Amino acid sequence: MYEIMKLSGQEYVDIYATAAKRQIAEAEKAAKEAVKAEIAAREESGA
Repeated sequence: MYEIMKLSGQEYVDIYATAAKRQIAEAEKAAKEAVKAEIAAREESGA
C-alpha cells in the first residue's frame, strides 16, 4: 500500500469507505447546525 500511496500522491488511510462517508456526513451536519445557530444569533441581536 505504501508504494501505491507514493505513486498516486494520495495519503493512505486505513478506514472503510462506509466509515469515511459516515464521518463526512456527520461533519456536514454539524457544520449546517453551526451555520443555523450563527444565523439565529445574528437575528436575535438584530444584526
